[in-house]
Amino acid sequence: MATVKKHISKKGQITYYIRTYDGYSSNGKQIERSMTWKPPESMSAKQIERELQRQIEKFEETVKIGAYYDTNIRFGDYGEAWLEINRPPQLAPKTSECYRGMFKDIKETLGDIKLVKLQSRHLQMFYNNLREDGVKRTGAYAVSDKIDDIRKNMQLSKEKFAALCGVSSTTISTVCKPDGHISVKSAEKIAKRLNTPVQQLFELHLNTGGLSDKTILHYHKLISTILAQATRDRLIPFNISDRNLMKAPKQERKEAAFLDEEQVRHVLELSAVIVNRHQALI
Repeated sequence: MATVKKHISKKGQITYYIRTYDGYSSNGKQIERSMTWKPPESMSAKQIERELQRQIEKFEETVKIGAYYDTNIRFGDYGEAWLEINRPPQLAPKTSECYRGMFKDIKETLGDIKLVKLQSRHLQMFYNNLREDGVKRTGAYAVSDKIDDIRKNMQLSKEKFAALCGVSSTTISTVCKPDGHISVKSAEKIAKRLNTPVQQLFELHLNTGGLSDKTILHYHKLISTILAQATRDRLIPFNISDRNLMKAPKQERKEAAFLDEEQVRHVLELSAVIVNRHQALI
């Protein structure tokens, strides 16, 4: 049964908020559906009453047959909710951590797009961006000649300073050494705890090329998994990353290396020598 709330603005404009429920989501919470209806100013009170009832019945029927899709939920918010629902023990700790790291990149590019507005071209543009130079984080590193001075000024041991920065004492010991390399992720964590932009504390080395096709495919699979759940939650009519609607990122196929005739002859000669030696020892 739908509920209706009437709102009159300061300018006298009337708006009706209509709300109903639509079963339960994957995490066991009741799904709420809502809409707003603003009657034209030309309508009389009786006309508004009749049309409001028609809008309510139409809305309830739309929700009942599963044809209603929430147009306000953004992909970033839904993805974060999916990660929270599927945190350990639903997923292995390392898998969960990996997904969160990947979704951080996904959210930066696609997070503000509403679920119902997300299209395959958005995904393809994102995958193209992942191939660009400077995206790859593996192999990236940070160095700093400031961290040890900050620690000494705070009169903290490396262990206590590490606890303050939310990293291991080994990480602090490393970064305090001349040209000590630490991960960019650790550098960002230290800078956040010290409430200072990371670029002011560290020299970042990020230009390590784009992501491999294999890694990009992992991003695609995570996006597809999230959208599949959104489809089951009836937030979108279909999964735009499904293989029937768009092609998944292809992995570059490497041609198998074969020995030429001369190399084969050399291998056979070596094999014959080894066999003869083995027989001589028997």
